[in-house]
Amino acid sequence: MTGITAGLIAAFRLSVLAVSAQSAPAPVLEVSPAEGSTNAPLDVIVRGVPPGAQVTVTAVRIGETGDTWTASAVFTADRLGIVNSATAPSVGGTYRGVSPHGLYCSVLPKEGESPEKFVASFFAQPNQEMSIISPMTRSPITVRAAIDGKEIGSATIGRGFAIGTDGQEVSGPSGWRGLYYPPAAGTPIGEPVVVLTGSGGGVASSTAALLASNGHPALALAIYNYKDLPKALLNRPLEHIQEGTVWLARRSGTARAAVMGISRGSEAAQLAAAFFPEAFSGVIAEVPSHLIGGALGPGTSPGDPAWSVGGRPLQPFPAKIDLAKINEAIKTPPGYRGSSDLLPIWNDPAVEAANGIPYERIKVPFLVLAGGSDDIWPSNVSAEHIRRRMEALGESGHVEIHVYPDAGHGLVNVGRGNALSNLSYSLSLKGYMSIGGTPNGNCEASFDAFNDMLRFLNRLKQARP
Repeated sequence: MTGITAGLIAAFRLSVLAVSAQSAPAPVLEVSPAEGSTNAPLDVIVRGVPPGAQVTVTAVRIGETGDTWTASAVFTADRLGIVNSATAPSVGGTYRGVSPHGLYCSVLPKEGESPEKFVASFFAQPNQEMSIISPMTRSPITVRAAIDGKEIGSATIGRGFAIGTDGQEVSGPSGWRGLYYPPAAGTPIGEPVVVLTGSGGGVASSTAALLASNGHPALALAIYNYKDLPKALLNRPLEHIQEGTVWLARRSGTARAAVMGISRGSEAAQLAAAFFPEAFSGVIAEVPSHLIGGALGPGTSPGDPAWSVGGRPLQPFPAKIDLAKINEAIKTPPGYRGSSDLLPIWNDPAVEAANGIPYERIKVPFLVLAGGSDDIWPSNVSAEHIRRRMEALGESGHVEIHVYPDAGHGLVNVGRGNALSNLSYSLSLKGYMSIGGTPNGNCEASFDAFNDMLRFLNRLKQARP
């Protein structure tokens, strides 16, 4: 080979390399949708990176007090040079594996902190925040993608529970109280829903706001521990739920409204639908019990009735509480697991016959959403009891049941799912309670359950006479 020929070949190679470099697409970061309510997808796609490249994606969220929380994931680009957060497994960062909403749920308070370090630091000082307190209204999320520490794209999007709606204090002459969220402007008006919160009392404002953001007029109705209502869950009249539901239906221009109850609120939702069937178009029980539970709060004992109808208390199931066992279990994370202690009662036919919810009285469409790994109480077992009961009554066509295998009791909180989502810490008890589930399972179930709820409500609307 002559020097001239070798020089021409070298020049040709350089020319090809230059053309290839010029024709290689620049990396592109796509995040969609740009705006939406909290239950909207968070789809992150990176294109135009070298196949096999390690792409780090971070998502920074702002908490209620202005604090910043960061999620991160490390993805391997496929053979086409694409990363899709909905289908690609994360091999590093604040979550592992496939979790389409992982970049939303897994936020930690310190950027670059590992889940393991976050958990260890919390156990050393458990009075710090376990998870982000999300603002009700729109909050920015900044998404960045980088390779080897060099940023290749960024985008800022918005999410919130209350998008195009705002809570209004409402009340009735009988003493019921709540927050009404009108349907967001510009959304198709859906089935109205009364939302009942769980054992903490107060109002389920974020759930009601999120329903309204998706077009459903929603009333977050307080059962107790709100404003001038009693501090304890004791002999609370189911008539308040009936009257609040009638008010919401009239406000919405419909004949009836649906009722949705979370945890202890699921008892109230089911009981109200059983005793006042004319008021309700459907009932949703999230992480439910199929039994009637006892009182909670100051001045009560577990054998006291939580609920009443027509002035008559509804007898709760017999509670057997081993305080010594509980006090010992709460010392060590993940803490006390209520489900294991409740299983004998949950599966006792005599208890169900004496203290079960009267499913024979529920004649409207019925949706059950349960955690397969629920440690607060065995909501998945209750779901099975409900299925069997409705089947025995010849009403199996009225009930729809979803059990999310890797989710605990926390599936009721849309967007929950970081490394501490399987437990809670009580400052008053100075101890841990196990909620159950895995980070990815809790995260995805929270979105799946809410969207299953929306589909159920849309069917109720379509079935209106």
